[in-house]
Amino acid sequence: MKYGKTLRLVGLALLLTALTGCDSWKSDTDFAHAVWSDDDTKVAFVKRSFKKKKNFTHYITKDYSLELFVANPDGSDAIQLAGKRIGSVKDIFFMNEAGYIILGRGLAASESSGTQSQTIIYEKISLDGTVEQIGKVTGNIMVSCDGGSSSTGTTPPLRVIPSRDGETLAMVESVTECASNEMTLTFLDAETLEPISDTMDVDTEMIGEGGGTGIAYLSFLTMSWTPEGAFVVSKAFGMGELLVGLKFEVDGAQGEWVDSLTMDCMQVATSSGATSTDGTEVNIEDDGTLSFGANDMFLGCH
Repeated sequence: MKYGKTLRLVGLALLLTALTGCDSWKSDTDFAHAVWSDDDTKVAFVKRSFKKKKNFTHYITKDYSLELFVANPDGSDAIQLAGKRIGSVKDIFFMNEAGYIILGRGLAASESSGTQSQTIIYEKISLDGTVEQIGKVTGNIMVSCDGGSSSTGTTPPLRVIPSRDGETLAMVESVTECASNEMTLTFLDAETLEPISDTMDVDTEMIGEGGGTGIAYLSFLTMSWTPEGAFVVSKAFGMGELLVGLKFEVDGAQGEWVDSLTMDCMQVATSSGATSTDGTEVNIEDDGTLSFGANDMFLGCH
């Protein structure tokens, strides 16, 4: 009887293991988020460290940290900047001509009844490794209005995007609740990080008109600097290839409504991204190998 009981207990333990996907957490690393510099002469990427474990057919991960590197396009002369930083990547903009990288990273998110909040940090990292924090905001990245039965993605609580010439930073802060959103835009001097404009309201209700009820449309907002030096917040879906949104001039006081934005111009946020000006896309494999291919879909306008 005792032997049979032992077998039943072992069988139950194995069943629970199968049902829960139980496995131990293991440390791992990979490489990700390769981007071109604004002058197409260098690349930046991160080495990610994290913990993972098997959960049925896939891995779940946690405890991310990252190390930022710059290198030649062939991977040579790779240099690590600023040491290991906690969190996962939100944005990387490599402004080589201006001598800095903008790194956005998010700390581990927390959840309550389907709504997820996260602390997001943006830093200016000079090419000599000097780090200056631009902003740090905690806010909702997913919002549930039905107690967790469903959730909707939001515009990130914080984004910092450099102008195409690297001289100006657009700092966008967003507060999203179940049925409301408030968004502001402030232009900063990229060298001093001091404001060079008043903080301006971004009328997301106007941009999202026709996008449906509630805050669902907010996950589709996109932001980009134009070649002429204006900053645009737009609705990333619409009729045909035209988008609508608000355009802000650095020396302006409020946004100007525009309804003829072309899709290609809004595909890239600034002059640094995964695709170079000639349409060459950079990718990085998990082992750190850089590869390249043609991708004019996200070429943008120049």
